[in-house]
Amino acid sequence: MSELTQLGELQGYSAQPEGAGPFPALIVIQEWWGLDEQTKSIARRFADEGYLVFAPDIYHGESARLGDGDAAAALMRKYTPNAPAQLPAPSTR
Repeated sequence: MSELTQLGELQGYSAQPEGAGPFPALIVIQEWWGLDEQTKSIARRFADEGYLVFAPDIYHGESARLGDGDAAAALMRKYTPNAPAQLPAPSTR
């Protein structure tokens, strides 16, 4: 199963293997184009191998077309400076 999902305050794409867990988990980080079909495909392929996968949507739903370096660079400039502040605080449990 794969879908767009919310993990705490972070939105992204999750892919889960069939069957009952627990499963080992991976985080797949998008390329500078954004959360595109290639990143989702990588997540699904890891799920097919038995991993629970989450790919965070760092650009909040925006993406650049593959090969459009100017648009990708603009997204990096837009979102990179605030990225650390957008991460949830670590749990102290």
